[in-house]
Amino acid sequence: MRQFHKPVRRASDILEELQGDGDPADVSMAAHDTAAMIVLLAKDEDPDIRARVAGHLDSEGIEGLLELWKNAAPVSLPGALLKLHRIEQLFPEGPVAEDVRALLGGKFDGDFSNLCARAAILGRRLGPRWDAWAAELEACVAQWRAGSLW
Repeated sequence: MRQFHKPVRRASDILEELQGDGDPADVSMAAHDTAAMIVLLAKDEDPDIRARVAGHLDSEGIEGLLELWKNAAPVSLPGALLKLHRIEQLFPEGPVAEDVRALLGGKFDGDFSNLCARAAILGRRLGPRWDAWAAELEACVAQWRAGSLW
């Protein structure tokens, strides 16, 4: 009988070299890794790291990451970032939009869960059809505060 080999693990940085959409597990891992980079490295105390993250986001833009995050679970770190971007698009003026732009630009100094909570409040103001969407953001807040949002 033939021996089966274990699956090969691919680094998230080679996803673009894969044909098609790639392995869904690899795509999901890349979505989560990039979302964590945006949220966590932008708050890093090392100014060089913060500058590199912000510089990369300034030069490359956020569109590629949004495409990567679009299939993420609604209650996940990439799902939360996608919702925050959507709120910023719907409400381009005001403190929430400014904070979302700062976050997605790698320059956010505030509390991530607080930003998600404020965005959920704005989502609730959009009407009943947005309630599920706001509830997902609120679930992201609870998981972030519990240390389990991934």
